[in-house]
Amino acid sequence: MAAVLNGSFASPVANAQYGTPAGSSAVAGLFSYLFVGLNGWSVAFTILLTLIAYDQFSYIRQKGSIVGPSWKIPFVGPFFQSINPKFDGYKAQWASGDLSCVSIFHKFVVLASNRDMARKVFNSPQYCKPSLPDIAIKLLRSTNWVFLEGKAHVDYRKGLNGLFTRQALEVYLPGQEEVYDRYFAQFVEMSQKTYDGKASPYMPHFRELMCAVSCRTFVGHYMSDDSMKAIADAYYDITYAMDLVNFPMIIPFTRSWYGKKAADWVLDMFSQCAAKSKVRMAAGAEPNCIMDAWIKSMQDSEKYKEKVAKGVTVDPSEKPVHLLRIFSDFEISQTIFTFLFASQDATSSAATWLFQLMADRPEILDKVREENLAIRKGDRDTRITMDMLENMPYTRAVVKETLRYRPPVIFVPYVAKKSFPLTDTYTAPKGSMIIPSCYPALHDPEVYPEPDSFDPDRWISGDAEAQTKNWMVFGAGPHQCVAQTYATMNLMAMIGKASMQLNWEHEVTPVSEEIKVFACLFPQRLLHSAPETALVDAPEVVHDPRGWPPEVLLSDRPDEGLESAQSTGTVAQSPSNRSESLTQCAKTRHSCWRTLAILLICLMLAGAIGGGVGGSLAEKDKVGAFNLCIQQPCLMVFDNLVFRPVFRPVFRTVCNSGSDPVFNSVSCPIAYSSPRAELYDIKEFLSGGHNLFKWGLLGFLL
Repeated sequence: MAAVLNGSFASPVANAQYGTPAGSSAVAGLFSYLFVGLNGWSVAFTILLTLIAYDQFSYIRQKGSIVGPSWKIPFVGPFFQSINPKFDGYKAQWASGDLSCVSIFHKFVVLASNRDMARKVFNSPQYCKPSLPDIAIKLLRSTNWVFLEGKAHVDYRKGLNGLFTRQALEVYLPGQEEVYDRYFAQFVEMSQKTYDGKASPYMPHFRELMCAVSCRTFVGHYMSDDSMKAIADAYYDITYAMDLVNFPMIIPFTRSWYGKKAADWVLDMFSQCAAKSKVRMAAGAEPNCIMDAWIKSMQDSEKYKEKVAKGVTVDPSEKPVHLLRIFSDFEISQTIFTFLFASQDATSSAATWLFQLMADRPEILDKVREENLAIRKGDRDTRITMDMLENMPYTRAVVKETLRYRPPVIFVPYVAKKSFPLTDTYTAPKGSMIIPSCYPALHDPEVYPEPDSFDPDRWISGDAEAQTKNWMVFGAGPHQCVAQTYATMNLMAMIGKASMQLNWEHEVTPVSEEIKVFACLFPQRLLHSAPETALVDAPEVVHDPRGWPPEVLLSDRPDEGLESAQSTGTVAQSPSNRSESLTQCAKTRHSCWRTLAILLICLMLAGAIGGGVGGSLAEKDKVGAFNLCIQQPCLMVFDNLVFRPVFRPVFRTVCNSGSDPVFNSVSCPIAYSSPRAELYDIKEFLSGGHNLFKWGLLGFLL
């Protein structure tokens, strides 16, 4: 058979049946162009630019037609301004429009500035719900009643509303007056003995006073005086932790970490009080605090339901107004903590402004004193009653005007549960934070003439009482403060009693009535004063032979009274040991710098272990201004981090073998654990995302 030869000289590769698919050369060229010279830096840079572009696009899309910055600072937004907020900045934001916005990290925030827009947010539970900073959920716990909705929230609220009726408020008055008597005597002693008649910083004392009043009202005598003082001090850590936007996780030895530990300790104390109250109420004792009244309602409800279940005929008059379930000790503790959480800073702010405003306007103080003496028929030792409080119109006008003139709370954060049509042209996106502002409505010149003037008479001869829509000091809608009557009456009782038992003067400065934002509104420069007062020995108090109340000298100058105390060399620290004396400030400053350097190195090394996550965090922590030891306490504040000595006392409650550990609060004094650093809950710290980074960070910190 003859062989067949292929006489073609064409290469088989060139044959059409072996050819490259159409367009493949173009694709190959594109991929070659894209990936030639590709390295990690170019990939990272490309991803960064993409994220920045997405962040800007997302902000502009959510902003829509409302007022706000045209562009957002990549990722962080105005985060550094939010660390040390300025009241003038808030006023400028309100003045910019009825609706305005900012974006901080991943949070898009809409501010509702005018009255009607704010009330719309307050009264729209179908669209939004109250929100708190992320750290608040960690401090209060996610199971707290304020975060619940629907029936779960109603189960709590129906039992709490009855705790603030007129009859209930009458029960709490003796305990409150007992606290006022003790602290007013201390104010006189401090003024005349500690500061030798010179003006002294006073906001910390008012803060401790209002915390003691709240604790006595909420938990009665289940807590000792030392415990209440320790809670007042620990609450500084809680307030410092309450930034609008916090770091996503709690890092040991930061302000969030200290705030969490303080909150855990307070919750434990309140749980012990709840256990004692349950035993006492079951024994048939009469309630003398909010916790008692609430637990008695639970136990009465339980007895009624047991009778009905057994088929026993029950008279209708025996049926409680609301049938409540038995709440656990910790559920009760969480609820009482929210009361303290809501009242502590707000009442401290109101008390500070009340004393200052009346000292600067002695004619108003004289009228309040005259009214309080008249209602007691000239006997200033007569104990206060609800009938008296309800018949003191001028004292009430002074309190209400203080709350209007300097409202403690200027806005209440909400979060949109779904898209919220705020106007015909703008809808707030789901998940955005919507903040109704109270201050503009309380300073509306059309409703309150000359709104920047302090004028109690507007509540008597004017029509201020009729302006209920603008009165948003306590919020509005279904989540309006349940304790607004209690708060007003409490402030009336305090300032009325002080007017009869004390004289006080205020050293006025050019910024005395300017505003400093520290969770609530306080007089300017007040926050530079020492949270723990320096105490020294001095001669006994000499009372005025004419029978006038003793004098208390107050000052908003942070340095007044401090120098004289230090010059004696006998400065006494409070039990919590939160701050050092001013003479140790330089040493603490160097220690804090070393701590900062070590922490930054740890963050960078942990970031390398965790795939680079920690490196970006460390870089962020290097940015921003810092505040070096202005006055006591000598704290180093670096953006969102507060560096204190690592080893510090930790409060614990130690019960001795007293004869009556349930009823005798003295049997459970405050004691210190060994001076060691107790780490934040390891399991919680290591849960969630970026576990590798967290393990690395924890290892380097240890």
